[in-house]
Amino acid sequence: MLCKDGVSVDKPETEKNASSGNPIGRRSFLKLLVAAAAVLAGLKALDLILPRRGEPETRTTTSASVSTTTSAGTTPLPKGSVVVIVRGPMGVNPQLLVDKALEMLGGVEKLIPSGASLLVKPNLGFYEKDATTDPRVTSAVIRALKRTAPTRVIVGDSSVRGNDVEYALQVTGTRSAAEEAGAEVRDFRKDQAVTVNLPKGIAMNSVNVFKTVRDCSYIVNVPRLKRHSATVLTISLKNMMGTVTDSEKGRFHQVDLNQCIADLNSGVRPNLVIIDATKIMTKRGPTGGIMVESNMIIASLDPVAADVIAAEELFRAEGINDLRGSVSRVEHIQRAAGLGVGVADRSKIEIIDVKIT
Repeated sequence: MLCKDGVSVDKPETEKNASSGNPIGRRSFLKLLVAAAAVLAGLKALDLILPRRGEPETRTTTSASVSTTTSAGTTPLPKGSVVVIVRGPMGVNPQLLVDKALEMLGGVEKLIPSGASLLVKPNLGFYEKDATTDPRVTSAVIRALKRTAPTRVIVGDSSVRGNDVEYALQVTGTRSAAEEAGAEVRDFRKDQAVTVNLPKGIAMNSVNVFKTVRDCSYIVNVPRLKRHSATVLTISLKNMMGTVTDSEKGRFHQVDLNQCIADLNSGVRPNLVIIDATKIMTKRGPTGGIMVESNMIIASLDPVAADVIAAEELFRAEGINDLRGSVSRVEHIQRAAGLGVGVADRSKIEIIDVKIT
């Protein structure tokens, strides 16, 4: 037998069969060649079907507990931003969602430098639990971050004007959950204000933020996904308003709220966004909306891309068909992208969608 490209072929008629000594006829030889060609064609087709090493693929891999779907196709995605969505069943432990999201982003140890001073910024603008970040999510984020051996982890916020921060920390359960997880808890209103320049700002060229915000080397933004009457949505970009003084919040509303949110993020940009979408506030907000159980965490290193994908999820929960068109009309997201805060172009956002079962 001859071996050609991994396929065994009989010798031609001019040679004798080594074992039998009988010659092979021309017709039999031709039939064998045709069969070999068919086998080779089948192997080539299989090679085209199966992805080669290093090539992006659209795949759904399922294990006993996790299935993963990526948005990558056979053509490499444009260079842009990665957003991870982790979905779980009803009653799933938020720690599982947060840990999986960070794992899919590359691993918390690789994302955050060892020995960093970390600020965890939840949404504590209100006393209503549904209007604030779930303390279980805040706690899960802290526990994950502690694996990087930070010098400190601070949880802090300033509520909307007129609301008491300490009361919000107590009534939502955030203070007890954060302290139990190993974080310091701060009422930013008791902090000193410092001025940060905004070279890219359009509505303002500087802003007064709390000193803790400026001094921390790494900001982890942990907003609740919800509606907002003044800005359509409040997710990671708008959640950064909790880092500015009350007088600045008033200025934002007087000047141009959407542009001021974009300007703020151009100078005080979160390093990591972990969106609490375990429940989504739909239809109206920032309080009193209709809550939709979604058991989901959305994470990214890009606050604009994170808000784009989270906004799509909110609009989908409301039954809106034109998801991308609706997102394109959220002014502060688009303006932040215009200042280079992140990517809003949907074609440049890679989605990694993970389901925990």
